[in-house]
Amino acid sequence: MIICSLVTTEQERDEAFCVRKEVFVKEQGISKALVFDANDDIALHVIARDNGCVVGTARILLLTERQAKVERMAVLSVSRRYGIGKKILQFMENELRRREIRQITLHAQYNTAVFYEACGFRESGKPFLEAGIKHILMKKELGC
Repeated sequence: MIICSLVTTEQERDEAFCVRKEVFVKEQGISKALVFDANDDIALHVIARDNGCVVGTARILLLTERQAKVERMAVLSVSRRYGIGKKILQFMENELRRREIRQITLHAQYNTAVFYEACGFRESGKPFLEAGIKHILMKKELGC
């Protein structure tokens, strides 16, 4: 059973960072300096646990009173295709609605845009490079 929650302890944050390091640094070859930055200190962090083990994570930057940005969403390779990413997004959307956020943006790696579209996000603008990987800006209106 997958359980998503906000990170509330240093241990949970460390576990979230281990997932990010595994996916972005080791698997995708992105520089650690790009994966971890000063925004980690001001962002909300989410984790997904499967049988007690952290298998997925994401962070949320609150940009304005009504807009947030999802970043650094990652699920361990052995845990993909089981709906964990969708559960993380659903949890974040519920948390953001509670905070009266009305719009979520994210920079999706281009090869994951179909996943985000299935979760209600829409492409906005043209593809661009970020960390040497093709991305696309995506948005979702939360409404009330």
